[in-house]
Amino acid sequence: MYPELLLEVNGHTGYFDLMPHLSGSQARRPDLDISQAGVLVARSCNVGFVPVVKPGQPALMLSRLLGVEKGYFHHEGIAAASAKLVTAERHLDLGAGPSKQRH
Repeated sequence: MYPELLLEVNGHTGYFDLMPHLSGSQARRPDLDISQAGVLVARSCNVGFVPVVKPGQPALMLSRLLGVEKGYFHHEGIAAASAKLVTAERHLDLGAGPSKQRH
């Protein structure tokens, strides 16, 4: 569920797009977001890449995950993506949900 949540938030905000490749290359694979979500899961859950690797799925092969981490997860990219998420959160009306009162 966590990887799907990361991808859904990316779909709404485009925060992964704010993480450019360290080389400055603008080329992006269509499944790059899946690899980026895989790297985030591996690192934020502190489980490493082995549990995230899925044989037969190119976006989640160990070599791709390692390359994506080295190429896209650098200070400038992470800072830009984080700023996008903070800005998006400010626009949410978190108090708009139904009230839950005890009777």
